[in-house]
Amino acid sequence: MQDACGQCGLGFRPYAPAAGPAFLTIAVTGMIMAPVLSVAAAILGPDRTPLVLVGIVTMPVLALVLLRVIKGAMVGYLWALRIGARPDDKD
Repeated sequence: MQDACGQCGLGFRPYAPAAGPAFLTIAVTGMIMAPVLSVAAAILGPDRTPLVLVGIVTMPVLALVLLRVIKGAMVGYLWALRIGARPDDKD
């Protein structure tokens, strides 16, 4: 995560989201992958090899895309509620 916004200079360090984005990314990825693997099983049949390949290709890509979005949303949420900001901050 960058130290500050490139446009307005807002410091991001007080709004560190910790492990929240990782947990939410895993949860959302699991909820999306369950139906994807179910459809893949219906289309490809009961053989495990194609299902494993679909999971190995899809899951990391989906998790990396979602992690950026969820982390940005969580930092924005923390900023909006001023959670983590010190009282003397004027950001």
